[in-house]
Amino acid sequence: MEGTIYLNKNKKDQNQPPEERKEQEELVASTNLVNIQEQSVSEDKNMSVNASKGEDEEESSWKPGFLQPEERLIQEASEIANALSPDKVPAHFEKQGIEKDLSKTGENFPNGNNSLSLEAETIKAKSSVPYGSGLSANGVNSVNVANKSSEGLSEPFFDYLERFKIAVVEENKRATNPIFVDEIATKVAQFYESVRRVIDWKEEHLVRRAVIDRVLKRKFVSKLYGISILPDVNPEEAAEPFVMELVRTGYFPNGKIAREKIYEIQKLLTKYLYILNNARIEKVDTESGNKKEIKAKTKERVNFYNWVISIASCEIEEVLDPPLRETALLDLMTRCLLDRIKVIPAEEISEEDKYIQTYISVHKTLFNLDEPIISFHVLRYKYPEFCDSHLENSLPEFTDKIFEVRKEIEGYLNYPKASEFYVVADKYDAPYLLIGDAMNRLADNIDEIDRKVLDKPSFLSAIEVSYKERLATLKKRLSKLAIFSTLSIFVAGFASLLIFEIPIAKLVRGYFSPWAIAADLGIPTALMFILVWMIKPPSDDNLDVAKNEVEKIVYKSDELDVYEIELKKKSRKFMDIVFAFFYTIGGLLSLCAIFWVFKLANVPWTSMYIDTVNVAMIVASAMVIRRRSKEITVVEKANMVEFFLDFFSIPLAKIGNWFSEKWREYNVVSAFFTALIDLPFSTFVAAIEGWRNFIKEKRIEIK
Repeated sequence: MEGTIYLNKNKKDQNQPPEERKEQEELVASTNLVNIQEQSVSEDKNMSVNASKGEDEEESSWKPGFLQPEERLIQEASEIANALSPDKVPAHFEKQGIEKDLSKTGENFPNGNNSLSLEAETIKAKSSVPYGSGLSANGVNSVNVANKSSEGLSEPFFDYLERFKIAVVEENKRATNPIFVDEIATKVAQFYESVRRVIDWKEEHLVRRAVIDRVLKRKFVSKLYGISILPDVNPEEAAEPFVMELVRTGYFPNGKIAREKIYEIQKLLTKYLYILNNARIEKVDTESGNKKEIKAKTKERVNFYNWVISIASCEIEEVLDPPLRETALLDLMTRCLLDRIKVIPAEEISEEDKYIQTYISVHKTLFNLDEPIISFHVLRYKYPEFCDSHLENSLPEFTDKIFEVRKEIEGYLNYPKASEFYVVADKYDAPYLLIGDAMNRLADNIDEIDRKVLDKPSFLSAIEVSYKERLATLKKRLSKLAIFSTLSIFVAGFASLLIFEIPIAKLVRGYFSPWAIAADLGIPTALMFILVWMIKPPSDDNLDVAKNEVEKIVYKSDELDVYEIELKKKSRKFMDIVFAFFYTIGGLLSLCAIFWVFKLANVPWTSMYIDTVNVAMIVASAMVIRRRSKEITVVEKANMVEFFLDFFSIPLAKIGNWFSEKWREYNVVSAFFTALIDLPFSTFVAAIEGWRNFIKEKRIEIK
């Protein structure tokens, strides 16, 4: 009946000029779709009353629906249906061009869906009102607020705000028929995972993907290492135990993942198993006699399978727990940087390559994401059909070109001028982190987000709170990072000491000094904590600069900053040779100093090389931690201490980084755990849960 009232008022104004009448009709029709403020409604009523003076009395008086002619009711119903049509996109979306931009990337949400389609599903689920009706993601009228928001907010941030609200709604949905695992079995599995973290250390935000990767390698071990005696994986049988095992680890929420996800995981296992089975990789001929060729082909095969499994683990993680907020923030930063970056000369790089390089740099700086996750996101951007749920028909064609796809993605990751984009992203990532923190603080009351963001002093105050909170916990988080990374290297060093160093030293020298053992284990550990202790907090004026940068990102401004990137710099061969010479000198002096310290501790020469590598790996980890310490730093002020530290530590850290990569590739302790402990232990944990369920059933039978 409300629709009938507003339509009758709209039809009173017959004496107005056509242009004014058309404008008023559009205004009243939009008013019918949204629940605007009482003041606006009152003004609209007064306008209608004043404009209708002199009209026919019968035309101006309201009649209930059952007294209206049938033709008028049909016409009104048709107008309402057209206004509420799901095919209509709200004006502010068309204005921002969101549908076009996000459908192009195809990587904003899992399975390649863009945010608009997800928003439609969300609104329908939350409020049972079709998309385009003027309702926001939380089911309240907000088109009027959104239009006001678009007036004061920058276009990239406005898009981010809409996607953030959608993400909050999606995260708060209760799973129907959720997956539950036994709590006792979960505690046992979590204890094992804490031990594994020490042996095979990963940063907090990468642990889940690493766990999926490890479990997948165990499932696909017959493919990975060519062990033909093991049976192939049956996705239908493996999907549910696979998901249950992941939930038991504690890295995925218990009782929050819908059981329907098991079917999605089954489809993913089927897809990746098909790729592993049908990829045209050259088989290793062990009877050829050429050991070098056999080794090269075997390594290429294992590396390819590892790459496929790493991509699979990323997609599985996003299906089980989609990172909607994080993905929206990644896209916000990428879009803002693209608007500001000016490449010189412009023709040196295509627009698509510029986008991809910016996107990769944002991944590395904003959330410190590793190569597998970046590769998966670039793959999803370049080939959105790969994450389509209806890939079955085109999967054979995609598998045929999988090696070309891999080579293309590795080309993007190894782009020669990638460091130029990284420097820009690293310098300006702090404001985006603070925006993400502030928005998370506002997520508890989604109805008030628009108002609080539009209130500039209030939102900048939330930014300041987020800044101080990160600053207060910075040392604690860095210390935790240092402890786990040092502990991982310490375990490796201790294993090396027992297996290799002490037996070799006794064989060569006849003894191994206790002081040497203390130096072997103590010096790298002490060095790490000294380097972490030397980290300084940001300068006093950093907060004001950060708030100023946030203001430029969130709110409209007349002029954008320009970040110039020169891809064709002038050749400085002589200076490059001089710099390389001093760089080498700094590295050699660092190595000599380490050798001298270990010699003073009476460490045998047979252990010095291994200990030096351990120290180099420690320094590499310390450099990573030092970079993390600048997560909220916008104004970076150099000092003489850091200058001298860089001269000696960076060459050593490069050596340590290379050895760290090799250690991850040939981690003997991790391989031992995966091969001999992982499978029996996971079977043991599953047996615990089975026994507990059996006991519960028997307890129920007792009357």
